Amino acid sequence: MHIHDLIALPLPSSFYSLFERISYGVPSALWRDPTSLHLTLKYLGEISHADEIDVKQILGTLDYPPFTLTIQGFTLLKSDSHTSLAVQISPSQELNRLRSLILTELKEKNITKEKESFTPHISLADIPPGPNQRLHEYLFDMQSYSFPQWAVDQVGFYQTYRTEKHIIYDLIETFYLKKE
Repeated sequence: MHIHDLIALPLPSSFYSLFERISYGVPSALWRDPTSLHLTLKYLGEISHADEIDVKQILGTLDYPPFTLTIQGFTLLKSDSHTSLAVQISPSQELNRLRSLILTELKEKNITKEKESFTPHISLADIPPGPNQRLHEYLFDMQSYSFPQWAVDQVGFYQTYRTEKHIIYDLIETFYLKKE
């Protein structure tokens, strides 16, 4: 089993039931457990134990104030291997600055070098290939769904691995943003 690491924003527990209520209505969708939903800031892949310690030290010493995010609406994210049903995050300078701060610290420790595009989102389900009329009906039905604002006050260090049917995301450690 390959364990991969990532840095992400965990959702507040008050969002679990909200996402559980909307995790239905698309046959064959592989819905993610609402308690493991998160917004990935940086996928790290397989890193050494020494790098893991450095990442946790970086996250533990972040000097960044809490901020709020807004969920914008539903979208489909397509890659070569799969399609994900997700919710998008409204543009946020605070989110971009936090991510940039973390990436700068990771580069200084030589933990990451590559730059990838960043589309802030929360993946809700994996959608198997093929036509899926119900998926389009779901997106239409959910277009007016309203989400509360999300108060971001912590960053998480996650480990992820794949089972036969699911991708598991374990929140290993939480680091609180500094209050002003």
